Amino acid sequence: MTAKEYLRQIGVLDAKINRRLKQVEELKLLATGTRSVLVSDRVQSSPSGDKMSDAVAKWIDLEKEVTEMIDQLVDMKNRIIGEIHQLDDERYIKILEMRYIDQEKWEQIALSMHLDIRWIYRLHGFALQEFTQKNLL
Repeated sequence: MTAKEYLRQIGVLDAKINRRLKQVEELKLLATGTRSVLVSDRVQSSPSGDKMSDAVAKWIDLEKEVTEMIDQLVDMKNRIIGEIHQLDDERYIKILEMRYIDQEKWEQIALSMHLDIRWIYRLHGFALQEFTQKNLL
């Protein structure tokens, strides 16, 4: 695994958590919302008890999964922040934290550091090399 792949794990896990949170919201709506469903000649104003209880059970399971994933994300961020802070150059630390911890775009990093974006790309490359030497070898 390269340094970039290792550091990107934070963003990947964060995206998974966000997708799961959207699923939780959809299940909440399904479990608590009322909807009209035409059944023969009559209108049913809420989902059947079985469907509702299934949705609630899935909702609870998914919330537990999200909580576990958030705990994993916090642990991962703390570990990686510690590894980033082992670097010698403060610019490298700032670039890696802004890019992988804060999920900033390159343009924002360049503006924040008052540097040309091409120089940010070069510094990022140097930072990844040092990160690999200190943490992944």
